[in-house]
Amino acid sequence: MHLHERESFDGRVIDLEPTGRYLAVNVDPGPFFKMHERPGQYAVVRFPGASPRFLAISSAPGASVWRFLVDPSKGGLEPILKRLEPNAGLEISYPEGPGYPADFERFQNILVICTGSGVASVMGMLENWPSALPSELIYAEALDTEFAWRQELERLTQRAGIGLRLVSNGQRIEEMDVVVHDGTAVILCGSEASIDYFSELLISRGANRKNIFTNLAWRP
Repeated sequence: MHLHERESFDGRVIDLEPTGRYLAVNVDPGPFFKMHERPGQYAVVRFPGASPRFLAISSAPGASVWRFLVDPSKGGLEPILKRLEPNAGLEISYPEGPGYPADFERFQNILVICTGSGVASVMGMLENWPSALPSELIYAEALDTEFAWRQELERLTQRAGIGLRLVSNGQRIEEMDVVVHDGTAVILCGSEASIDYFSELLISRGANRKNIFTNLAWRP
């Protein structure tokens, strides 16, 4: 991946916030904050001394601060993040990807499944949840101590009337009862492998492939 092939700008680190097994990096994008138009969009970010990587913008569209969720254990980032200080510069691409749709009223219910750092892509939508439909968010991590933004998730989902299930410590989403049928809007957040897996699983349980949404530039 080459960041120089994309239009980009220099952002500034505001602060870093440990959350679960991750690190939330809050960034000042300057006047470019207006370019983030849809929840679920992502950017390519280059930390000093590291290779560029795709990261979801977890802030709500229009927010003057962009928040990125980073796993320090991946890609040799831990020593780089330990040296990262406020006011450090980051190279950031313009927001990319289709984001999530806003026209959910044509569905009967909404099911969101997040695995790992994929939860970052849906946080901005939770700030202004676009529907009064029955909704549920299932978020999975390996261990109970690894959930990102746990208290914030509980607050936002409660405010929006969204059912929240946190899955960890050997629990399996596959063994859970979920409401899914032809009229369900399914939002999948996570790695391509997990999106593929849960797409096929939910389709086998009655979901319509056309009603499965991701924040990536491709559809399952």
